[in-house]
Amino acid sequence: MKKKKTKVLFITFIFLSFNLTSIFPLNNFKTSINPALLKESWSAKWICYPEASYYDYGVYHFRKTFNLQNIPDSFIIHISADNRYKLYCNGIEVSTGPEVSDIKNWKFSTINLSPYLKKNKNTLTAVIWNFGVLSPYFQISSRTGFIVQGNSKLEEIANTDESWKCYHNKSYKGIPINPEEIPFFCVVCPGEYVNGNDYPWGWEMQAFNDSSWKKSLVISSGHTKNTKHFRSEWMLTPSSIPPMEKYEERIKNIRIQEGIDVSKDFLSGKKSFVISKNKTVKLLFDLEHLTTAFPVIKVDGGKNAEIKLKYAEGLWKDAQSKGDRNVVEGKKMLGYYDIFISDGGKDRVFSTLYWRAFRYIQIEIKTSDFPITIKDFKVIFNAYPLKERGSFESDDNRLKKIWDAGWRTLRLGAQETFISDAYYEQMQYIGDTRVQALATLFSSGDDILFRNALETFDNSRTADGLTYSRFPSNIPQIIPPYSLDWIGMIHDFWLYWDNSEYIKKFLPGIRSVLYWFETRLNKNYLVGKLPWWEFIDWTETFKDGVPPLREKGESSIISLRLAATLREAADIEEHFGSIDYAKHYRKLSDNVISSVYKNCWDKKREMLADTPEKSSFSQHANIWVILLDVIPENKQKELFTKIISDKNITQCSLYYQFFLHSALKKVGLGDKYLELIKPWYDMVNMGLTTFPETSPESARSDCHPWSSHPVFYLLKIVCGIEPSAPGFKTVNISPYLGNLTYVKGKIPTSHGIIGVNYKKIDKIGMEAIIELPKGLKGTFNWKGKTVELKEGKQTFVIK
Repeated sequence: MKKKKTKVLFITFIFLSFNLTSIFPLNNFKTSINPALLKESWSAKWICYPEASYYDYGVYHFRKTFNLQNIPDSFIIHISADNRYKLYCNGIEVSTGPEVSDIKNWKFSTINLSPYLKKNKNTLTAVIWNFGVLSPYFQISSRTGFIVQGNSKLEEIANTDESWKCYHNKSYKGIPINPEEIPFFCVVCPGEYVNGNDYPWGWEMQAFNDSSWKKSLVISSGHTKNTKHFRSEWMLTPSSIPPMEKYEERIKNIRIQEGIDVSKDFLSGKKSFVISKNKTVKLLFDLEHLTTAFPVIKVDGGKNAEIKLKYAEGLWKDAQSKGDRNVVEGKKMLGYYDIFISDGGKDRVFSTLYWRAFRYIQIEIKTSDFPITIKDFKVIFNAYPLKERGSFESDDNRLKKIWDAGWRTLRLGAQETFISDAYYEQMQYIGDTRVQALATLFSSGDDILFRNALETFDNSRTADGLTYSRFPSNIPQIIPPYSLDWIGMIHDFWLYWDNSEYIKKFLPGIRSVLYWFETRLNKNYLVGKLPWWEFIDWTETFKDGVPPLREKGESSIISLRLAATLREAADIEEHFGSIDYAKHYRKLSDNVISSVYKNCWDKKREMLADTPEKSSFSQHANIWVILLDVIPENKQKELFTKIISDKNITQCSLYYQFFLHSALKKVGLGDKYLELIKPWYDMVNMGLTTFPETSPESARSDCHPWSSHPVFYLLKIVCGIEPSAPGFKTVNISPYLGNLTYVKGKIPTSHGIIGVNYKKIDKIGMEAIIELPKGLKGTFNWKGKTVELKEGKQTFVIK
């Protein structure tokens, strides 16, 4: 997804002037914060509209005008809202937020307004919204509120108090998700119905007359999390991520036209078209790849015309399948939608408060007694500003398509948190995030969302000791195995990123999770029946994702997952000198492994069963046999070959193949990796531009980052790059090229970029160019031969 990006103003707000050709500058999210504001009560107040419910659906506008004799070099403010805000300075959008979080860790953004200020009169404006009962699951809320705090005495002129004027914009109504349009679990933002006849046009501009607006109602004082005296429910804490990246994307194609013939020049913004009065037209726009973006449509006239925008990842072949995503003929367009009623004015612009996920947008326009001119339609990409610093090249062009689709999947799945999928849920789940975080680290070298996820899940821990399975979320959900994955994520960070002191703060959480599990081991050291949801993987034979269980639990899969996590925790405890914890966890892990083997190993089939009853078998259980050395190393390759050839046992989904491919590498069969990723070749051949949740045939979730792990393994297995010491302080490079003859790759690490370039010579030889960052050493292994590596660039031939 390499698009030309400009870094000037881009306005993504509702009904504003149509100067929409670039993005607003990314403020430095690490701008210094006055230390006093982190430990003392703020002078600014939380404010709201005085005559509306704190808790129900509502969209509100706020304005504050002040004078400055001179434009200062720095004018820093801190801003937050519940649920969300968009802030403008003198008509220019400068910030959106707040970063999604929870009440005990409510985020505020820090912005330097100096570039947008003018001498003398200045106006700050904001739109605040609360979706009420229609709020998405990821949106935690207390009540509608808005706050701005100046960083020093100079900026306190912008502080929120009753001097800010406010307006309740009743032109908005929420459109609930329609189960007939989306027959799957879907818990994202509602659609937006906006009646332009009731809209306060130009509210964000300095010249707007706000004399009829009301004084804001003061709710309470602002407080950060560490404030001594607390008088408001939001425990404010600085945002931990940079602003989202926004840039313009043009629509590539119009696939279906009904009732009108639109020129292709419209797509590039060069030509408009007119719809006559009392007419209905329908257009299906195709971006040709999935995206997360704000739709932006500009119109003239057409009083009372209805414009309906419907969004879809792909068109539907039937109730459960989409088929080839490039095909639209004979299919249905289903999805959530927004509706805009034109007021007949000139240069009216409609966009949404929150972004949408789509490849296809269907626009249905019904005019009334007046014609309408459609002047332009485009979308504004929105996602975390990931940069593609990792790379993979080879002589197989199909792998480039897989890399690109995997990168786009990661790109769209990185928003204010990692999200499980772009279209249906948009929540951060631990199982999904573990895979996504590693693939993102390898492809971008950006650890910010990784650290944010670790902290967010730590904040979700309950009195029971476990984490929530997804967080932030206003609906609690606990999947006990996902709490184990959270510890696995901490171990991953420790292994792949050189910042071990950072993870020390997670030791209490690690211990609380493992204590919870330890108390649920039975006398045979098998994990007993667990409360909540024992999800492992979406398969046809695991009901609701739960593996076979006896009446008292005793799943070999869950038990071995615990054993693996105990080992990971032991590594971390030992690193920090907690020897007693490390010894305890290793002994407990050994006891669980011994018990699983004793109770669940089937000698006749030479395979591990899912339970001691030995009535069902899966790849899942036997993956952990290999990864944990439950059986001798010299028997593991045979077991792996058996579980990938035996189609009578439960097969791993796209998600759980992440662990399957780890086992593949462990047994030394990495040359088979490119054969095992056939489903990913099939997906790009079916027109998918991102990777789905379960299969290419499934109608649900075309963008699910837990399926993006080829980005990780093309570098780890094919290029063979992995750490041989925690923090990537040394490296081991053992490539598996399969049938490839040329491979080139890069991994960004905390020490710098590791680069490799391989050319096969005959069947067993290789010419290798390896480049290591300063201070990094390691080894290179190929066909039983080893070369010592040092920092810098080195070229050698192995025959």
